[in-house]
Amino acid sequence: MENFGTWLALAQPGVSILIAALLALVWRFDTNLRHFMSVSAAFLFYGLGMVMQITLVPAHLPLNIMLSGVVYLSAAVALCHGLVALGGKRAPWLAFSALFALTLAIRAYYTFLEPDNATRVYALQFACAALLVVAGWRVRHFRKGLGSERLLYWLVMGFALSFILRALSTIEAGSQRYGYDTTLYWVVTQITFYGFGICLAVVFLMASASRALHIIRQASYLDPLTGINNRAGFRTLVRAALAGSTYYALIIMDIDHFKKVNDRYGHAVGDKVLVQLARLLSHGLRPDDVAARYGGEEFLIFLPQTDGRTALVVAERLRRSIEQMDLSSIAEGLSCTASFGVSQFDANHPVDQAYRKVDALLYSAKADGRNRIYGDASSS
Repeated sequence: MENFGTWLALAQPGVSILIAALLALVWRFDTNLRHFMSVSAAFLFYGLGMVMQITLVPAHLPLNIMLSGVVYLSAAVALCHGLVALGGKRAPWLAFSALFALTLAIRAYYTFLEPDNATRVYALQFACAALLVVAGWRVRHFRKGLGSERLLYWLVMGFALSFILRALSTIEAGSQRYGYDTTLYWVVTQITFYGFGICLAVVFLMASASRALHIIRQASYLDPLTGINNRAGFRTLVRAALAGSTYYALIIMDIDHFKKVNDRYGHAVGDKVLVQLARLLSHGLRPDDVAARYGGEEFLIFLPQTDGRTALVVAERLRRSIEQMDLSSIAEGLSCTASFGVSQFDANHPVDQAYRKVDALLYSAKADGRNRIYGDASSS
């Protein structure tokens, strides 16, 4: 019966090692996903630590206690590193190392000098909880992130709390015995592993997949050269902005004689000019405004809750900034100007129709000499 209980207990580390293998397999398909390798290592270390403690291998008890402590702490650090890496943050290695070293020192003291299993358990469980809290603080932006990221964040915080529950369960009589038994501590350990550990692996996969899809979707909305919105990104953001607007203004901008720039200086220089102009637009507009590279050298700017007169002021500011822009670092003697079409529309006016109108105004500005702005009833 005792052997049966031991084999039953070994199911937990077996599941942990299986999860580690599955996460490592995902990493093998894309080695850029290093956070998968970290979390895989966490489940592997945890499984190995459990096997050591349940089977009492190595048989020398103090050695087993110290080695299992190192393995358990390594599992916690690896898990926290994977979580922080998923969040795109740098791991707080100083805090991780300090907690690791302090916990091992306490474990050594209560193994060799004053043997006390309960205190060793307290130290290890509280250290794991502290590591998770530190990692959670580093990825606190998950609380306002994608749905799977929010779920992962609170699951990690719940996992941290479960370590406190494990520590408190050592109060039960008989908890001074090291190794596997049927005390409350081991019952809580198995429940929290199956309840949090497996869920954590699943949600981690979900969060990683959601983040990858989000990055791909975001990339599909951005112009690869300038880094600002492309047509798809512009339409998506404008659609959302129109929901809270009653009117808007639209500005179209086209670089004058851009073909001559490419012909004289080369396309590499022309690309740098486009990047410089995109940067100017990004810094020269309000947070709610939407700018996009709509064509080759054509840019479109959506201004929510903005009347035509204000839009003309914005366009004039941009025109002057472009005219005065120093491009000597790109090519000696290089300068450029731009022409604009500007108009105001009600929120229910389709943006595609608004585009055609400002495009016609832009055409008139080009035909009338360039480096100018044409609005509904005025030009400058």
